Amino acid sequence: MVDPNKKCHSGTSSMTKTRWWIPIRNVIPVPLP
Repeated sequence: MVDPNKKCHSGTSSMTKTRWWIPIRNVIPVPLP
């Protein structure tokens, strides 16, 4: 599993982090920090 921090850092944008979280939350509901 890819590290969320690494993925977000690579995108350098909060939008990228959100787009990455959407499919994950659909499968595994996780509360956003």
